[in-house]
Amino acid sequence: MEFWQLYDEQTGAPLPHPHPRSEPLPPGTFHKAVGVWIVDEENRFLLTLRSPEKKEYPLCWENPGGGVQWGEESLTAALRELKEETGILAHPGQLRFLCSTRAKGRQMDSFLLRSSVHPKEVRLQKGETVAVCRVSYEILLEMARTGRLAAPIGKTLLLLRPALEKALNQ
Repeated sequence: MEFWQLYDEQTGAPLPHPHPRSEPLPPGTFHKAVGVWIVDEENRFLLTLRSPEKKEYPLCWENPGGGVQWGEESLTAALRELKEETGILAHPGQLRFLCSTRAKGRQMDSFLLRSSVHPKEVRLQKGETVAVCRVSYEILLEMARTGRLAAPIGKTLLLLRPALEKALNQ
């Protein structure tokens, strides 16, 4: 069973007890999740396609990410999720923090990884993802607008857009 660290919505302070992922969040709390945007030297984004067996957002595109587990920091969770979902090994110094966004009981901490890894080198996670692609920033935004990105990913993308665009232009 996976456990989350919960935080007080008002103060942002961590709460002292682990919370089972499968249980609803208590009122006034949130948990943290992470997302990693993998971008090559031509500012193309690496995305994975969710498995058709997934309960939520089957066959929608996404970036690697997931929930921060009990006892984990966001950066550690981002490195773990990146490895689990793509097989890509990165070091802490390779991930650039973009920003945090919060909505409906979740704080999303987003990171950028500059990597020219070829889609054929990506190791898909069985039961999670079934395909990989690389798209331009313009196509990524269009995917968000048309619902081809998993809805929470698309919403997060729109919220972090200023920070992402700044990072892409540096």
